[in-house]
Amino acid sequence: MCFAEAELELLKAALFDPNADPVLHEAILNDSIYKQERMLNWFGHLDGAELAAEYRWWTQHHPQLTGGMIHAAHEREMAEKTALMRYMGIVETDVMV
Repeated sequence: MCFAEAELELLKAALFDPNADPVLHEAILNDSIYKQERMLNWFGHLDGAELAAEYRWWTQHHPQLTGGMIHAAHEREMAEKTALMRYMGIVETDVMV
């Protein structure tokens, strides 16, 4: 969902940017914002088995993309945890968790 939200923000920003990539303008003209919002709305209503099935579909059809997203989420979580621990004085600044 975060990936879809980021893409939607990019499309909306291109609406007001006269120097935006022409491909983005073409995508907007082809209802990309509407399609992206529909997909996000659909994702928002998924739960339990439906959500797991959607995740499975993405891992089967786009394994590198989903693997990269999982890796990025893990890296972000570790960075946040390290920053919080440093803030709380639990670890020294040169020690990585």
